[in-house]
Amino acid sequence: MKFTRPCIALCTAIFLFSGLPLFAQKTTDQYIADLQSEESAVQIESCRKLGEKKEEKAVGELVKLAQSSKDRGVVFQAVTALGQIGKAGVSTDALLDIGRKSAMSEVQYAALLGLVNLRDEKKAGDISSLCQWIQENSTDDVLKDLAVKVAQIIKK
Repeated sequence: MKFTRPCIALCTAIFLFSGLPLFAQKTTDQYIADLQSEESAVQIESCRKLGEKKEEKAVGELVKLAQSSKDRGVVFQAVTALGQIGKAGVSTDALLDIGRKSAMSEVQYAALLGLVNLRDEKKAGDISSLCQWIQENSTDDVLKDLAVKVAQIIKK
């Protein structure tokens, strides 16, 4: 099969332009703005990036998103990002609140893991209380087991 110049030029253009998104990096402010997107996939990706970057200035917006979104994937990723960022205080209060109010086991799971990562000694009693509440009220055995383990870690 013989390649012609137009075919080669077209293949080269497709290769070059398809690679552009790989090189384009958004700023922290762009990721924070994307948390308000109508598309859950954009919100999830922004949460993921902000968590990976440990962007403390995103905490307030992540809390709002975690508390207001109806999309379980978005809520899960926002809660996960709060735990990854590791800024105790506002994040701790939000994770405690979400851990108790959420009906989604995976969100409660992420909240517990985030609380362990935050290591907020001032809120150890509240975290233990949440663990006890989950043990008594959850129907998810894995989540109950995690609550037992988190309570043990917090006591140390």
